[in-house]
Amino acid sequence: DDRRLPYGDALGAYTVTTAALGVPVAVLPIGRSPAGLPIGMQVFARRWEDDSLLSLVEGIEPVMGGALPVCDPSPGTP
Repeated sequence: DDRRLPYGDALGAYTVTTAALGVPVAVLPIGRSPAGLPIGMQVFARRWEDDSLLSLVEGIEPVMGGALPVCDPSPGTP
């Protein structure tokens, strides 16, 4: 939607709430934007279900291509 948010607001929108509640979360790389920025997917599990979350992530990660290399900060780099 092209809205611009301060970094702290964008970062804290989800992470602070889940951390405060003790909800396990993992972030998987799923691709890159047309500008070359990494795109991630957050996966949540029920509280105390860390093992279930890790098992799920281990199954999804290879399908999504695994870890992405560090992106080049140059504008327009894919």
